[in-house]
Amino acid sequence: MQRYLLPGNKDGERRSIHRVIDREGNVISEGGVEPEVKIEPPLIEGWRVVERRRVRPLVRAHVEKTYAANQELYQRLVLSDLKNPGLYPGFEELYDALDTTLTSDDVRQELRLATRRRVQDERGQQFPEGDFVEDVQVQKAIEIALEKLGRKPADVADYGQVFDMPDAQENEGLKLARNERNELTRALSLLRSAQSGARALTSQEVDELIDILGTIDLRKN
Repeated sequence: MQRYLLPGNKDGERRSIHRVIDREGNVISEGGVEPEVKIEPPLIEGWRVVERRRVRPLVRAHVEKTYAANQELYQRLVLSDLKNPGLYPGFEELYDALDTTLTSDDVRQELRLATRRRVQDERGQQFPEGDFVEDVQVQKAIEIALEKLGRKPADVADYGQVFDMPDAQENEGLKLARNERNELTRALSLLRSAQSGARALTSQEVDELIDILGTIDLRKN
């Protein structure tokens, strides 16, 4: 099996970016690339998690209903929706019908997730993990890459309009103990593995668990 190896460290060791599993199916190494600069994701209140889960089936039904007549538009929006809910077909009618206390941006994010899932089904291939419109860690990586070219995200239309990175300096009062953070990271990794079919959980169950773990208000722990 071919593997991609990262450049060697000071000791000449090269690490594979791929997950390593032993003969018994135990994960030896999670793989991936550990970012040199870590950005804390924005926090979300628990009630919003519950409400977003409630409206999700309705949002998905809306995308399914409007997809055929707006296929080209949806395929453009999955690349970048500029964080503009008005670009989605029938957004105002959908928002009113949801009768929700969520913000329009909350509903836009749910629409984006539903749209990306629908387009994935259409093309028979998943998008790579990391959405520069929503993922602040990806945004930071792009910012650093652009800096090396003497540019800023604001210089690129698609980036300048959607980047919204929090302060990289984490308030000491908000930090989790390292072992607690590692446990959450490990839990998310296992759940994502389950989502890929390695565990006997339904996709909906995995989605919900990832929502819960990924949006816990860490400031209260």
